[in-house]
Amino acid sequence: MSLEKAQLESEKRFLQVRLDSLVAKENDLKAKYEVEIKATKDTLEAIVVEKDKLLTEVKEEIERVKADREDAEARTVVVYQDGFKDTPEYKDLAHHFMTAGGEQLVERIVETHPEWDILFLRYSPDEVSFSIEP
Repeated sequence: MSLEKAQLESEKRFLQVRLDSLVAKENDLKAKYEVEIKATKDTLEAIVVEKDKLLTEVKEEIERVKADREDAEARTVVVYQDGFKDTPEYKDLAHHFMTAGGEQLVERIVETHPEWDILFLRYSPDEVSFSIEP
């Protein structure tokens, strides 16, 4: 019996060493993966922050473009050729362009290009510029 007991003790020690080895390996893997998980989490958080920053920049740019477009539309006078002298748009146009000789220019454009239905004229307080689209 003593031999059997010695073999069992030997096997028990072997299994205990094996168990300790596996537990140590498990702890090493846990530590390694915890570091990798934290690094991945930090990376994902940085990506989310960058995404939010870019989204905010895009929204701000969209608002700037909208404001620029609304400003450009507000500075655009549309003159309809057919009977346009009787419209408030013509009177407003004549008032704005009188000092720059614009009234005569508009009349001349309409007379020389009867095929154009709409003229788009853009202006700002500092300068007068014409953009004519047939």
